[in-house]
Amino acid sequence: MTCAGQDYGTCLADFFNRRAINRMTLRNQLLITATLSLFVSLALGAVMAWWFAARSVNTELQAALDVSARTAENSVRHLSGSVNSDVYLEHLVSTFDGNRHVRAALIGKNGERFKASEVFAPTSPAPDWYFNLVSVAPETRPIRLEQNTSPYVAIVLETYPNNEIGEVWHRSRDDLIIVAVFCALILLTFFITVSLGLRPLRDLSSAIKSLGRGDYGARVGEAGPPELAALAQSFNHMVSHLSLLEAKAQRLNAQLQTIQEEERADLARDLHDDVGPFLFAVNVDTAAISDLAKESGNKELAGHAQSIKDAVGHMQSHVRAILKRLRPAGLTAVGLKKAVENLVSFWGHRKGSVEFSVSIKPEIDALGPGLETVIYRVIQESISNAMRHGEASHIHVAVFMDEQNGDIVANISDNGIGMGAGNEGPGLGLSGMHERVAAHGGILTVQNNARQKGLSVSARIPYAGRNIHNIDRMSA
Repeated sequence: MTCAGQDYGTCLADFFNRRAINRMTLRNQLLITATLSLFVSLALGAVMAWWFAARSVNTELQAALDVSARTAENSVRHLSGSVNSDVYLEHLVSTFDGNRHVRAALIGKNGERFKASEVFAPTSPAPDWYFNLVSVAPETRPIRLEQNTSPYVAIVLETYPNNEIGEVWHRSRDDLIIVAVFCALILLTFFITVSLGLRPLRDLSSAIKSLGRGDYGARVGEAGPPELAALAQSFNHMVSHLSLLEAKAQRLNAQLQTIQEEERADLARDLHDDVGPFLFAVNVDTAAISDLAKESGNKELAGHAQSIKDAVGHMQSHVRAILKRLRPAGLTAVGLKKAVENLVSFWGHRKGSVEFSVSIKPEIDALGPGLETVIYRVIQESISNAMRHGEASHIHVAVFMDEQNGDIVANISDNGIGMGAGNEGPGLGLSGMHERVAAHGGILTVQNNARQKGLSVSARIPYAGRNIHNIDRMSA
């Protein structure tokens, strides 16, 4: 925390505003605000209670001292001329025995005390800290005696605050306990009210997270305060509209994928039916030229004919490889598992240093041509990217059905360099995979492996409870 150019209070406030309050939930912020408000109120109440307590003790003691002084003065005034003045004065002092607030004492000519009353001892005194906090200095009031023959020259009255402070302590303590219980009940009520009032916001937050994960079936209850109910209603309308748009986008993507597959099939058919026969014809003519050149002894012509034949053979091999990519050989006839094994064999012959492991469950071969084509294309593109960009030495392919929700899951992982600095990842083919999977309502995830190096591609496509063939017919 840096406080350059700021006073400490401002810097501290900014720190808590950035580091603490911004990380608190709205409910906790409201509860902390209410708790601080009640705490400040209790603190102010305690200060006012102390002020009133000190004032009450001082007033009560002053009143008791005034009454006691008038009583003593009247008694001394009637003492004039009495022969038993000493006995009377001692009796007068003894009448203060048991007094709660004032005690009396007879003072001799040399200032010594001869007789003092016993005050009422408090049964439940206040704690020392409260006594020191509220206590007022005892006040004395002397009453002069005019009898020269008596050994006593004055009666001294002194306030005794212990009993009054004890009474004030018990009253203040009981009042503070009542206020504290009341504040606790207010906090409890406020906590319940805030929790119930913010529940629609928590539900809305969960629904927004579900929406961010692609779940367009998320809805929130249109209950609670009018403002939150209106917000929930608007959210539900928005999600319904997004759900319709998503369904429309999926239909368009499915149609686009169907058109792309038809174009691939047309192109493959043209290559096979048009280019293939011409290459075969060129190969036959080249063989005839080669035979004629050998019969005539023209070795140079025979060499050129052989070069043409080799070039045609290379072109035929290249066309067959293109046909396999455009139209996976045997996908419909032999099923997804065999087609993937053929794909792995194709790459294994070209890069023998790469090890493959394939795990495809038997039930995967009965998904229908539409879904099988999507899974095959994802596997095909992922393996191609790993071979070209990933520098992998091992590639694992797994296709299975999630038993919990019936989704079809295809995982392709490698131990290459993954995505990061110096690697642009799977390139433009990533968008194509996303589109294919999204067209069937699925989700494609591409990320670096968490525990080991390399890249992991995972496609999750809903299958249970729906007919993939219906999508194919709808997209056609």
